[in-house]
Amino acid sequence: METAIRSPALKRFYVNLREIGIMMPLFRASKVIVDKKTLDESLARAALLLLCSHVENFFESLIENILEFHESNEAPINQLPEKLKIIQILKPSDSLDMSYPGNKWKLIQKVCASKFTDDTEKCAAGDFNLVAQVRGFASPGSEEVENLFKNVGLDNIWQIIEIKSGSDKLRLSLNSFISRRHSIAHGNAADRPTPADIQNIVVNTCNLLQHFNLIVVEYLLHNFNPTRLWGYEVFMENK
Repeated sequence: METAIRSPALKRFYVNLREIGIMMPLFRASKVIVDKKTLDESLARAALLLLCSHVENFFESLIENILEFHESNEAPINQLPEKLKIIQILKPSDSLDMSYPGNKWKLIQKVCASKFTDDTEKCAAGDFNLVAQVRGFASPGSEEVENLFKNVGLDNIWQIIEIKSGSDKLRLSLNSFISRRHSIAHGNAADRPTPADIQNIVVNTCNLLQHFNLIVVEYLLHNFNPTRLWGYEVFMENK
């Protein structure tokens, strides 16, 4: 499922995906040092790990796109999700030892001084801390992804995707893909995907990320009524 509005994250993913495309013809190489089956297995394992890194980058970049949208469109603070504001205020203070009164006072001062506590304010360039927003996110299984997007206002993300796609196949395919990534990354030499496996994973992954792109676009259009979104002119029929 696609939309004419493509997030910078989706555009970047397709640029990165070219690396996988470059590798695919090597599966059919006629002159190789090792036998073709061994070459295919080695390339497929490498391609799977590389694809996982690009998928992780997509999700983090899409969160960054959301934060940049709020900044460039001067979103009112009172319209931002509470979890988003809490993370932006408190995450940098997680390392403080709260058993010391001085640190508690520092935290109180930080909260009081934060723009995100003032409902009369609007977002501006440089307000958001992306590192705080994606801290701890890695190996993007469905649970990790759900928590990441819940923190920016998108609750029940897999339920939305299931409704739009008509099944839970995309969630299951992501978890299967990430599980296989773990197996290979942690030294399971017996896990040997084929070129056909990689092609199937790429197809499912592109389908999944297009759904995420669409859901984020719809969320921003319907909740913040922008006139422009990531450089696209927004018309009424898109909202």
